[in-house]
Amino acid sequence: MNIMMYRYFSTILLVFSLFIQKSLIYGFEGNITFVKQTYYDTTYYTFSVKEKMVRIDEINNRHEIMQSLIINLQDKKITALSPSQKLFTTIEKFKASDDLQKDFSVIKSQNYKYIDGHKCFLWRVRNTNLNTDMSFWVAETDFSFYSEVMSLLGRTEDYSKYCLFFNQIPDAQGYFPMMVVEKTLLRDEKMKVSVQEINPRRIDNKLFVVPRDYKFLRY
Repeated sequence: MNIMMYRYFSTILLVFSLFIQKSLIYGFEGNITFVKQTYYDTTYYTFSVKEKMVRIDEINNRHEIMQSLIINLQDKKITALSPSQKLFTTIEKFKASDDLQKDFSVIKSQNYKYIDGHKCFLWRVRNTNLNTDMSFWVAETDFSFYSEVMSLLGRTEDYSKYCLFFNQIPDAQGYFPMMVVEKTLLRDEKMKVSVQEINPRRIDNKLFVVPRDYKFLRY
């Protein structure tokens, strides 16, 4: 009986150990869905993550995919897809203006609250020149991909502003925002982004491949 129990727990420990090792090597695999709310509109963003590949689908309130990004974190390459037009292109990176790097202040407070069971601390990033105060409610997770995605998208023209605020935060690797609230310096809310669902699951590699019937759009 004792031998059987020993073998049983040894097997459980082995499986658990392999799971931990895989998590350390590959990190999170699955889908994370955000909802972005402004005064005028609601938009959804689904992150599909597998090893060093991330796909972001932007979905409108009619549940139509407006745009997709395929991000290769290993090659630092971003591909944009337009499902409605069946077009794709490569997004070029640029160096953010020095003016955008000025007037930032970062406060990592000890204030926290629980969001969907995750203990989230409040990190605030303010910029007086941009009249913006960003509140990031962050949880410590194994979502190491997030900081890499923010760093890469922060060097693109369309996504630089949002990413720029997160990228000002030192030692943010391993932290993931469960909620982001953007306000003016007078505390008027402009935007709120929150996690709607986290779904760990196997992701098909085909999701990160441009469909054959898509045509390349050259700028």
